[in-house]
Amino acid sequence: MATTKASNFKKIGSLSLINGGYLSDSKGNAITHGGFVAAQQRAHLLVTLATAMKGKTFESAQVDDFGKILNEVRNGINATAVTEYVATPKAPSRALQDQLKAEALAWEAHQGAERDNAALNAFLQEFNIIGECENLGLFFSRGVVKLEAIYTTKEIVKAAKTVFPVLQAQGASL
Repeated sequence: MATTKASNFKKIGSLSLINGGYLSDSKGNAITHGGFVAAQQRAHLLVTLATAMKGKTFESAQVDDFGKILNEVRNGINATAVTEYVATPKAPSRALQDQLKAEALAWEAHQGAERDNAALNAFLQEFNIIGECENLGLFFSRGVVKLEAIYTTKEIVKAAKTVFPVLQAQGASL
């Protein structure tokens, strides 16, 4: 019969960090799991980056053109006022056209949200092992590893919603 390392089946709730960040089980035994540790380290980068991004703006603002403003002012000063003797007729209601336009814009926004969510879900696939540890549990082996924190999928998704759109817009990656 083959011998194996001693393993512990654990869910994320039974894991803790002791003595400055060493991963341990509920009894204080040092444990490790390569995939889980790698995902937690990536999660730490993501969550820390999301925290650092709070209150920051990553879109440049429109710059006003002084020459354009000057020309508008000059044209306004030099324009002669037209006296209106006959009132312009009021346009007929376009409620149906407005409703169709609103529906088309809502559909386009929905399609964009679906694309964004699909891309975000694809990005989050590298953290599946953390979700597996939360929902089902993983086999951990004895070993010493140090982490900054133990992140849940909820924390990771929240951070990804902040970071991922900027990564996409900048064409960057973690």
